[in-house]
Amino acid sequence: MKILQTILNWNYWEKYLWVTMLFWGFIYSIISLVNHYNFRTYGFDLGIFINEIYDYQHGHWNDPTLYYKSIYVSNLLADHFSITSLFITPIANVLGSYTLLVIQIIAILLGGYGIYKYVFYKSNNKATAHLFTFHFFCIWGVFSAVSYDFHYNVIGTMCVPYIFLYLEQKKWLKFTLFAFLLITSKENMALWGAFIGLGLAWLHYKDKSIRSASLFFAFVSIAHFLFVLKIFVPMFAERYNHFKYALLGNTMGETIKTMVLQPIIPLKGLFFNHLPNTIGNNIKMESNIVFLLSGGILLFWRPQYLFMLLPIFTQKYFNNDVIKWGTKYQYCIEFLPIIALGSYTVYEHWLISKKRYSTYIPISLLLTTSICTIKITQSPISVYHDRAITTFWSPTHYATDYKNVAAIHTALNSIPIEAVVSADNCFVPHVAYRDTVYLFPDVRRETDYIAIKNDTTPDLWPNKDNPALTKKWIKELQNTAIYTPVLVNEDVIIVKKK
Repeated sequence: MKILQTILNWNYWEKYLWVTMLFWGFIYSIISLVNHYNFRTYGFDLGIFINEIYDYQHGHWNDPTLYYKSIYVSNLLADHFSITSLFITPIANVLGSYTLLVIQIIAILLGGYGIYKYVFYKSNNKATAHLFTFHFFCIWGVFSAVSYDFHYNVIGTMCVPYIFLYLEQKKWLKFTLFAFLLITSKENMALWGAFIGLGLAWLHYKDKSIRSASLFFAFVSIAHFLFVLKIFVPMFAERYNHFKYALLGNTMGETIKTMVLQPIIPLKGLFFNHLPNTIGNNIKMESNIVFLLSGGILLFWRPQYLFMLLPIFTQKYFNNDVIKWGTKYQYCIEFLPIIALGSYTVYEHWLISKKRYSTYIPISLLLTTSICTIKITQSPISVYHDRAITTFWSPTHYATDYKNVAAIHTALNSIPIEAVVSADNCFVPHVAYRDTVYLFPDVRRETDYIAIKNDTTPDLWPNKDNPALTKKWIKELQNTAIYTPVLVNEDVIIVKKK
């Protein structure tokens, strides 16, 4: 007990904060950047955003040529409304196709620093702030996000600690800036922003200025959300592609009606597979257990934080896509700052109340969170799990089935930037920085280069849905009367049209 108290009051921890940041930055980098080098990032989604950046840097709106034929939008903003890309456009190709991944890692580190600043502001204890920051960096959702491409909701989520901090400090300009960055990072983040605003008003209901600012934040957030879905999207798309909640209804109105009049349906949907197939069995249970053991259980002592997560639970567990239910990809990132901030708030309350067990919270959180993260990165129940993308301590993470990765990179880098390219999902991010790039097997008359895996049993979407077509293309691309080989071997076929 005395040793633990000594640790929590050890003021030397402040000078080690930068070491912590560098350590986690290194871990996240060897996950994300190694995946990219080994062709484990994809056209959906990293390639889409790289192509978007190219268009913005060249002064025109993005025409999302990568979108497969079944998805029609004339502007990427009509699929996911994010203006974050406009802010990072000037620097978004400094490191080539790695740039957005690096920006995402830096954003996560800055989010962790925001946790540190908030906890230190509240506790005036550097060691406590350091422990809760370390906890934030350990939560499973960070590893899930950096292991799969780049996403603007990750950038927006990292604004949340600063929203809490500057709201409580009543630094209104900074609060407004980070609130703006959150709600404009993605259309659904605006809905989340509304719940965060209402939750903050609930937390600080005794402070009139904070309560008023929080409610105004909620109002602006919901207004922005409705503007995007009801006015902007219909101008550029046939429909909004991401409202897929058959459990609750086919429209937003039906969804609200079901949740109000038949609450047992969404309540069951939080825990059980609501689809007719069995592939989703137990996935939600696993996600809930990981959430609770990573600190979520403490939020029951401060239900305002659980309230803030209502739209996140809704969009995650009631979706028609089983992948979103699990612990993988970017679909868990929003939990992180709320878990970290809420856990500290409960710890602070218990410490003031002089509860005996309060001192053990930070260490217990680190222990249970670390165990959950290690388990989830190795063998989650989630479907389509590839251990290689997350287990950075394993040799499989650094290995690849390709015989000569460097040769493939050289061939892809040799394709002129003005050329029109059609490429497999795994190669698209490396050739997406151009005006026109297609996702193979979408090959148009104007296509100059084609880059695909030399694999007649494809395992990547969309090729795996039509292996016969892939076999046909592989045979045709080896016809040297039509195509000039750039690199053709047992791994890849990269050719140029004559």
